[in-house]
Amino acid sequence: MRSINQEEKERCQKFTDLEEMGEASLLKLQQSSVLVVGAGGLGSGVLPLLCASGIGHIGVVEFDTVEKGNLQRQTLFTSQDEGRAKIEAAAGRLQALNPSMHLEQFDQRLNQRNADGIINGYDVVVDCTDNFQTRYLINDVCGRLKKPVVYGAISDYEGQVMVLHHHMKADLRNIYPELPDNEKLPDDEGEPGGSEYPGDNDVTNGIMPTLPHITGTIQANETIKLLTGKGRLLDGEMLLLNVFSNDYHIIEL
Repeated sequence: MRSINQEEKERCQKFTDLEEMGEASLLKLQQSSVLVVGAGGLGSGVLPLLCASGIGHIGVVEFDTVEKGNLQRQTLFTSQDEGRAKIEAAAGRLQALNPSMHLEQFDQRLNQRNADGIINGYDVVVDCTDNFQTRYLINDVCGRLKKPVVYGAISDYEGQVMVLHHHMKADLRNIYPELPDNEKLPDDEGEPGGSEYPGDNDVTNGIMPTLPHITGTIQANETIKLLTGKGRLLDGEMLLLNVFSNDYHIIEL
């Protein structure tokens, strides 16, 4: 059985000093695997925190390239990364946060053909996508495979976070039963339509540059609590936040 070495103890001491966590929780993180779908705005908030937290195996699904319009809020990237594949640009920075972590890269679009094979290898999926076709795909596959999903969504000044397919069996299709009018249907190849997922909803909406990180930080926090089995989860609940008005509400689903 894997044990915590001295370097890991020193790096994660502030976490293990928490009475509710301790080294047992760190060991759970080291033995866990998380798949993050989308390395854009939300992903820029989620991924550095999860990588630094001590999770042993993290996968990233991202097929997009870095554009100038990403740089204000997608802080995984710099101006020197323009034109590069996002997953390639982010990988070195993420690995440096935790050299002992196994970082798995999927430079491809998640679709009906590959979703089961990719998702099945992980304990938890973090949804950092931006369109309902991909969100429904993640939701449906995780429901079938009994994998919990930490869902996040943003638009303008508003964010949402909730945990799906965990103890309360919340299902995205029960919350959003109809596809929004601005979403496309799947194409003939069976791939999700709609906009590509850069990790936030910036294709058709404005985005406050702080919003993806605030929302993504909450997603990362829920993921750590889920993996360690500690704390209150947004399981069967949705956190609604507005960074313009500073309104935060939790509603039961």
